[in-house]
Amino acid sequence: MRVLHHGMTWLTGMDLSWPGLEKPTETDLVVIGENYEKQPQLIIGECKTTMQISAEQLDKLMAVANRFCDTGIKIFVMLAKSGTGFTEEELRLINARQTIDFNFILLTPRELEPYEPYENADEPRLRHHAPLTLEEWAEYSRIRYLRTPPEEIVRRFMEQRRAERDAGTAVPGDAGALGSL
Repeated sequence: MRVLHHGMTWLTGMDLSWPGLEKPTETDLVVIGENYEKQPQLIIGECKTTMQISAEQLDKLMAVANRFCDTGIKIFVMLAKSGTGFTEEELRLINARQTIDFNFILLTPRELEPYEPYENADEPRLRHHAPLTLEEWAEYSRIRYLRTPPEEIVRRFMEQRRAERDAGTAVPGDAGALGSL
């Protein structure tokens, strides 16, 4: 998290809620900051040692992230597993939820143990041993762990927007996202 060393606020063990939600959504980490262009950024995180990350947990994090879509805040969902890496099932669940609106940052012991997260990485597409931006963190996660092609992510996004337009529903996060957390 040294990439966010300036201008950030972080909180751990948060219960997030808003009007209309049956019960608060628990998240292990919330980070609020901004990128170099002064665009606000939000990380919502779940941390585990060896326990599996479930579809239900992912869906709850995605519901929180949805509250901020189209607000101008760039959303990142961070998933960290300190005891083991991600299982194929967890990666499948995460891959299925990738869209343009969400950027996943995945951390395993390979990234968490060394001083620089990618100092031991044998991957030529990783430009730095320590990502300089959250966008780089997400890109490195896509390179190392996620296999959904960018064109599939764009297709999902367009399909979602088309369905929302056809249904006449508001885009998630349009109103009230900031005032209720």
